[in-house]
Amino acid sequence: MLFNIDRFFIDSSISHVGFILLALTINSIESIQAFIFYLMQYSFSNLNFFFLLISLGYFLYYYNCHYQYNLSDTINSPAMRSGKPLLCVLWRLLINIANNISKWVLWPNSGKLLKLLVPSCDQKFVSGPTNHWCTVTSHKMIEREMENRGSKSIILKFKSNMYCNSFRFITTKVLIKSDEDLAGKKLNPWFVTGFTDAEGSFMISFLKNPRVRSGWQIQSIFQIALHKKDLELLNLLQSYFGGIGKIVKHGKDSYSYRVRSLEENLDKILPHFDQYSLKTQKFSDYLLWREVVLMMQRKEHLTDKGVQTIVNIRASLNLGLSDDLKVAFPKTIPVKKAGIVDQKIPHPEWLAGFTSGEGNFAIRTPKSQTEVGFKAEVWFRISQHSRDEELMRSIISYLECGYLVKDLRNPAVEFSVYKFSDICGKIFPFFRDHKIRGVKAKDFQDWCLALKIIQAKGHLTQEGIDKIRKIKAGMNKSRCE
Repeated sequence: MLFNIDRFFIDSSISHVGFILLALTINSIESIQAFIFYLMQYSFSNLNFFFLLISLGYFLYYYNCHYQYNLSDTINSPAMRSGKPLLCVLWRLLINIANNISKWVLWPNSGKLLKLLVPSCDQKFVSGPTNHWCTVTSHKMIEREMENRGSKSIILKFKSNMYCNSFRFITTKVLIKSDEDLAGKKLNPWFVTGFTDAEGSFMISFLKNPRVRSGWQIQSIFQIALHKKDLELLNLLQSYFGGIGKIVKHGKDSYSYRVRSLEENLDKILPHFDQYSLKTQKFSDYLLWREVVLMMQRKEHLTDKGVQTIVNIRASLNLGLSDDLKVAFPKTIPVKKAGIVDQKIPHPEWLAGFTSGEGNFAIRTPKSQTEVGFKAEVWFRISQHSRDEELMRSIISYLECGYLVKDLRNPAVEFSVYKFSDICGKIFPFFRDHKIRGVKAKDFQDWCLALKIIQAKGHLTQEGIDKIRKIKAGMNKSRCE
């Protein structure tokens, strides 16, 4: 009957539907093949053909998973027997889709509260699947409404451990480090905060837009701008925040990582800096920026009163208002900034991140009365605005070395370490264990090479001092791209 069924019912769509339902009542390979064939024939005359094609692939997936077949019996299928080239091509396409989807594995659900009606997919060594295909209906569910469950559906990459227990295959959850973990490139949260203290900025943007009721389009922006040499570090920062935001050209030789979306700032940026708080006076800018973000979440920026409030906040943020905003909002009253009280170093990775932005590993080779005519010195420095003098003093206490130098011409202070015993015993071990990131890591490596030469007394020879001077010539701003 399978040979001639196509000719007999070709002109009657009602008959097609009847035979589709008939095929579903018989649980055999031939009935499944007939069901798929007649469903394909019927779908040619409907606008939802592609939706049905997806459903066919889904059915074949369950068939392939549960019976562990490769669906190689394509010669005896109704599509192949019909002799129609198009049907043959579609049939082979579905076979390939089903075989590829078979790489997916469904884990059994478990837990107190089970809101799913799902078939038991337990595969036994002897008897095969314990449930027949298409006999149980699955219901959609919301993951957050479920109680704690012991397993989830995943893509099996043949890296998980499999073991046999009571004749059942059970896949255990194995914590495998990602490529970033293995390469040591995954950023620590405190490193991100420390680097933001050094290089980050929190901004509120105003753009005139007549389509907005208030006339102004307001955006909250989190940004870190770096030289193009540190593009890889910007990629790491974007990866840390889950891929949100964009890395864009910032200037002739620089790029910036920017997060403009309100949703992304609410979901990623705020939770991070609420948990891992900033330690410089930039924290006060963050608090103002955070207040604006929450106002935008409440839609207050769409009202005239809300816009004026945000302008008042913007007047105290970073460098204040632009000339255009001063003219547009003459009644602006800047809000009072909240000063930061706790400026203690919270974590060694914070200091590694802060140093990656503001630190300087320097080599000096001044003239001396030695035989080679020069001496070699290695220095470590961190410069900061004088408003963060207390933080600089906290670094002295934390590292138990160094001293502060105040700039008499500018409002700046510098934490400096030049004592060789402190360099070898405290600075070098600290940054050996807590990595510097970005292009400054190369400066640290060169700095360590010079330190090694000095430790071995090589700087007392002409050859050694020449090596140190050559290293110095390629560091920091002189480093080639």
